[in-house]
Amino acid sequence: MRKLPVPPDAKSDKEALEVFRGWIVGGKLQCSLAPWVWKDTPEVWGRLVADVVHHLSRALERETGMDRGQLFRIITKKMNEELQSPSSDHSGDFLE
Repeated sequence: MRKLPVPPDAKSDKEALEVFRGWIVGGKLQCSLAPWVWKDTPEVWGRLVADVVHHLSRALERETGMDRGQLFRIITKKMNEELQSPSSDHSGDFLE
C-alpha cells in the first residue's frame, strides 16, 4: 500500500485531527471518515470538499503545467455532474 505523508503542521499540532482518508481499491473509492466532527454543522463538510478542490487544482497545476483555473473548472464540472447523477453506487459502508 502506498501511503501519503502527513503534513508537518499536523505532526506538530497536538489538536490536529484526521477527518478523511481514502484509497482506490479495485478501481473504487474506499474511505475512513470522522462524520462526528461536524455532525451539528454538516455544511462545514461542503467547505472541506471545496478546499480539497482548490488544493487539488494547485497540485495538478504543478504536476501537469495546465492552468489552475481550467483544472478547477474541469474538476467542478465533473463533480457537479456526479452529484446530480452518480455514475457509481455509493451504498457501501465506511469506517469510523
